[in-house]
Amino acid sequence: MPTPQLLEKFAYVDRLKAAGIDETQALAHAERLDRTLEAEIATTIVEIRASARAYKVGLLSVARKLFR
Repeated sequence: MPTPQLLEKFAYVDRLKAAGIDETQALAHAERLDRTLEAEIATTIVEIRASARAYKVGLLSVARKLFR
């Protein structure tokens, strides 16, 4: 069964084709957009994890000071 993301990609290609873009170009554009979005999501996940680690370090530092 296709994933929802795959179905969205096909819908995007269909919209591009309906706007007059040939299928080869529409598919290439959809693939590039998909890779760009994946990279942005991966970067965001890395940034969120780094922020969470920094927050944890800060909390541990405060806890150590409070419970000395």
